[in-house]
Amino acid sequence: MKRVLRFSLFALVVALVAASVFSLEVSSASAWSAGDPVTTSISFEGENKDWTFEDVAQSYFWLDPPQSMGGRTCTNRGMTFRLIQALGERQCPDGTFRTYDLDFKTGWAFGCAARIFGEYKIPAQGISGDYEVVPGIFHGYDYSVDASPLSGDRTPSSFYSVRAASRSTGKVWQVSLAENAVSQDYFQVYEDWYERVYPKLVSGDVLTDEENSLNDLINLYAANIQNAVLSGNEEDFSSKTLSDGCGLSCYLKDGSLSYKDKDGTVKTLSMAESCMEGEGDSRHACLCMAMAYRVGQIVSEAWSDGIFHPEDVTVATGWNSDGAEEFFCDLLGVDSVTYGVDGSVTKPGDMTLLDCWYKISIKSLGKTFIFRGTENILTEDFLTLRRKVKGGDGSAEDKKALAARKMELWNSIQVNPFYGGFEVRVADTTRCLCDVVPTSTLYYVLSDNVVRSMDLPDAAKEDNGSGGTKICLCQAVAFRVSQMISSRWADGVFRPEDISVETGWNTDGPIEFWVDQMGMSADDVVISGSATSGDRLSLSDCWYKVTIKSSGETYLFRGNSDLYVSDFLDLRALFKQKKATAGQTKRMKELRAKTVNNVCSSPFVGRISVEEPESAEADSLPTLQVGDKRITPKKTSEEELEKISSLKGVGKCRRGLLYEPSTSGTVLKGTVSVKPSGTLDTFFVAEKSDGELDMLPTTEVAGSSSLRSKENDGFSFKINNGDDFDLDSGDGVKAKVYVIQSVKDSGESDPDQNGDGSSGGCSVSSFSLASLFLLAPLMVLRR
Repeated sequence: MKRVLRFSLFALVVALVAASVFSLEVSSASAWSAGDPVTTSISFEGENKDWTFEDVAQSYFWLDPPQSMGGRTCTNRGMTFRLIQALGERQCPDGTFRTYDLDFKTGWAFGCAARIFGEYKIPAQGISGDYEVVPGIFHGYDYSVDASPLSGDRTPSSFYSVRAASRSTGKVWQVSLAENAVSQDYFQVYEDWYERVYPKLVSGDVLTDEENSLNDLINLYAANIQNAVLSGNEEDFSSKTLSDGCGLSCYLKDGSLSYKDKDGTVKTLSMAESCMEGEGDSRHACLCMAMAYRVGQIVSEAWSDGIFHPEDVTVATGWNSDGAEEFFCDLLGVDSVTYGVDGSVTKPGDMTLLDCWYKISIKSLGKTFIFRGTENILTEDFLTLRRKVKGGDGSAEDKKALAARKMELWNSIQVNPFYGGFEVRVADTTRCLCDVVPTSTLYYVLSDNVVRSMDLPDAAKEDNGSGGTKICLCQAVAFRVSQMISSRWADGVFRPEDISVETGWNTDGPIEFWVDQMGMSADDVVISGSATSGDRLSLSDCWYKVTIKSSGETYLFRGNSDLYVSDFLDLRALFKQKKATAGQTKRMKELRAKTVNNVCSSPFVGRISVEEPESAEADSLPTLQVGDKRITPKKTSEEELEKISSLKGVGKCRRGLLYEPSTSGTVLKGTVSVKPSGTLDTFFVAEKSDGELDMLPTTEVAGSSSLRSKENDGFSFKINNGDDFDLDSGDGVKAKVYVIQSVKDSGESDPDQNGDGSSGGCSVSSFSLASLFLLAPLMVLRR
């Protein structure tokens, strides 16, 4: 308890010092341009203002009018200004910082930082005693504070830092005070100073020589921070890209779009002329075509020549209007546009912002981009009015208002530069549309072959402990995964008895949904053995490896940063560990409600990524360390599998892992994880230099293997039964090691002879990283 209290007091002192002001003069301060933080439309220019260091750090900018601080500088606001300034031109090519597009996460926030990133109150003009809420200078799309506790374990570089994630591109930057700007033991020294020196300074007691030295050291450290803030030298701040996002800038400087015609001619369109429909006097602007036009412009950057290639794309959209087809097909020459998923699409008169999605697959690049429209391009008031009129309930005044609002959006979408109209993400597959789920209904069939259905949010409701119900997020995500995997059956109907699931999401939710509701066997729903504790879950734990038993295919589903809102999971972890403050608990509940809306609202677009079998296989299979390199296993050829299947005791094999290190003279050590189930068993098969095969049952290898070195004569693999498996018989010869899982030969006929092709398969999905406890020195290579 004493330790906790000490850190709490330490945090308070640092907070007070961080928010303090000092009276050093500043000779000059560089100007920095910030985009209008309050803009709610795509026309982000608004009342653009150049904010200077003096504006932010040396004046009370929240007063009306702002008042100077008389040459004093607020270290807190000054540090914030410098960190934001360090982002420079990273967000957009024109160097204008568009805060409305960013999700900020700071390493600290004390006092006036809330007036910079959050909101603050000012007296309302003309209304005595009343206040109005004003967004801060850097008021972003969202803002949170690092939830980890302030302690001596923190460094100045992690404390004085800002992470900014772009809503448009998914790109993430981290800017922080450089490590060489101040000693990284600053907080450790500060804690020592606080315990030994601070009480004497408060009481006026005389310091010892050692305490004076400590006081001088902490003052030196503080001066280094102040100097970095005042000077703004580039070398005092570091910035790096944590994620490249979709790889597209999503920034359009003008309204031109170049594309290649069917005869190979490059043509250039202008937006104002191209996005019109009708003839003669009835010709008018088409907002739906304009949205598709902007999508085409943004995705053109994916080609090295920056030109849109109609013959190289497939297009799907949830925006059910003729505009997409008129633009992509009639104007550009794309073969066709798919509306919705598998014929399921929202009626034109019922569409919401969630229906404004586009999926563009580029065949030559093997890339797929998902575009989600934002409120900057389609406002909620417009969509509400549109649904009313399209539904037949609109009055003449409503129709007139809709036409006027549509023209406002048309004018807005034409403004250049264009930025912030779409959230663009890279999908993991070009072949299937299962990362777009159009509805909140899951169709499933059990062994009685009766098709049933369930819907969100009802399928994820649970007792809230006080007589009511709440939505279980964990079950809701499992519901979405089930919908997404359903596309792998021809009829699109989920078959819970035909799958097995392994997940890193260590809560009761997956089991409650798949076992309790779907009736799956408890053996088929497994929480990974290496899963994080349930009270410390993060986004990296949100993965589900789903295997279809009948086909042997494995898919890996991962929740992405668009699934759980902002710092919800960080705050959830604090709450579960009973460490959350009242304010953190309140924010967690607010973010949970937003996350529930994210998961339960349909269409459900691009919030869970899914990898195809081959890519999922590469991600989930164990790699082996050879020197400073890691080796990923290769797929085993059909010929090799047949050769291995001929071994006594090995049934029909479909897949295996083949490790072929190219490093010579190095001992190969690693862990291979195997998870037997039912009659399955696992084998190591070593192909020696003479081409012969030897088989090692894992039951004999596990815990009893050893590696014996022979100087200048290779190495041998030895097990307890005394048989030697010489994996390298001489220079220039490379041996292979296979890890095979197959149905064990019981002396009866091959199970696959039943003709259904569903037995005896060696599925890569059976190799589980969760069971990474089988340490096997597999192979040594000499040349």
